[in-house]
Amino acid sequence: MYRGYCWGTGDHKVSTLCRDSIHCCRNRFVGAQLYRLIGARSRNEFASLCDRLDRPHHYVVPSGAAVEAVHQTNPKWLRLLDEGNQLQADCLNRLCSVFPEILAIINDPLWKILSWDSDDREAPATYLEQIRPHYPALASSTYRCRINARMKWALRVPDWTHLAMPLALLRYSAQRPRQRYWLQEHFSLYLTLASLSPTYRRCFPDLWVLIDQWLHAGGLGNGLSRVEWPASADAFKSQQAALQVTREELMDCGWLAADDLPARCDVAMLWCIHLGGPQLIEKLMLSVSRGVRRCPKLLRQLMRELDPRLDVPVTRRTSQPLRVVPVPPAKRDGRMG
Repeated sequence: MYRGYCWGTGDHKVSTLCRDSIHCCRNRFVGAQLYRLIGARSRNEFASLCDRLDRPHHYVVPSGAAVEAVHQTNPKWLRLLDEGNQLQADCLNRLCSVFPEILAIINDPLWKILSWDSDDREAPATYLEQIRPHYPALASSTYRCRINARMKWALRVPDWTHLAMPLALLRYSAQRPRQRYWLQEHFSLYLTLASLSPTYRRCFPDLWVLIDQWLHAGGLGNGLSRVEWPASADAFKSQQAALQVTREELMDCGWLAADDLPARCDVAMLWCIHLGGPQLIEKLMLSVSRGVRRCPKLLRQLMRELDPRLDVPVTRRTSQPLRVVPVPPAKRDGRMG
């Protein structure tokens, strides 16, 4: 699926990602969202329901052998899910008329940012200037704690739709060094937490490859050596697995509702514990009531600062001993710790 970098003349490597790869990744995200919106219980049902939306007239046929032929699975929908094949414009317009949420994925600024040429220093500056009125985190400040708080509020609960601004900051080195220092420490884990989304989890291996290539193509040089970034796709998978282990331990403690798939609340809790570091862990341990395992009030407050709508569990009885494990950041050699 991936063609890696685009190549120029001779042996000179142009550090712009291939647009085909970006489009395929975007289309897989469209397919994943469509799968969720349409409420399919299987891949074949997904293909059938999508085809009915796209070609309803094909299903209005007399009874008989023709009906069986019409109801065969159209492979283009599974290729959308698995390979990110491009849908025709008319087909996409019909889907968007039923599910306008798809347009938000297609128009997300992330895809345009990934298509920037690495030599273009004007594009990041222009983009950041355009969004600056909507992001207090981009304002300068001499207080590190203020920058940290603003960055946390700007990125909210980890989600792939918030990746555009931090990537632009990592590319633009002329200003806002304190914001970049914060991202060098936290961006990798933010991306990994976003990848736990049940809707998009199968799309993230492709997106991680694109972002990994984009960071290296951007000529970050010594700056990249300071970014806590997994050394390989396998290291990224290891970080995902470590987060799942931490999530299961929090469920055993009764701080999270038991479920096979991570909810948004789970991601928010893991993110808050990571940002709080050892000092927050110590406070959380001291705040636990004997006999009842509950999500501490301090942690609930921190989570609701990210999103007041979060349904944070208050009290859950459990016989498991309480043990809070800090979320480990990614190391560039792929090790956790």
